[in-house]
This record gives sequence, structure tokens and C-alpha cells, in this order.
Amino acid sequence: MTYGEIYNQFFKKTNIDCSLIEDYRPCCELFDVPSISNAIVIWLRSGEKIIFIAKES
Repeated sequence: MTYGEIYNQFFKKTNIDCSLIEDYRPCCELFDVPSISNAIVIWLRSGEKIIFIAKES
């Protein structure tokens, strides 16, 4: 599963408005979050971050 696919799954599951999203990256220590496979970290414009772990299909 690609990170783009995980990002799309995030939108389908949460229905969050994309205008609230600043950026997203793989969930790894490089981005100051724990390394989690099949997961992304999403930064919101408010400065908060969300870790989304994809459910494998």
C-alpha cells in the first residue's frame, strides 16, 4: 500500500475537510513520530498532528 493510498483511505474514513490539512508524510522517526508501518502522520493547519494507521485490504 502506498502512502498516497493511505492518505486517500484517511479521507474516506474521516470525511475531514482537506482545507484543514497542511501536509502528510510517512509515519517515521524522521518526522518526530514513532515508526509505524502502513501509517502516515497528518499535520493540520492548527499545528496539531494526527497519526492514521491504514487497515490492510
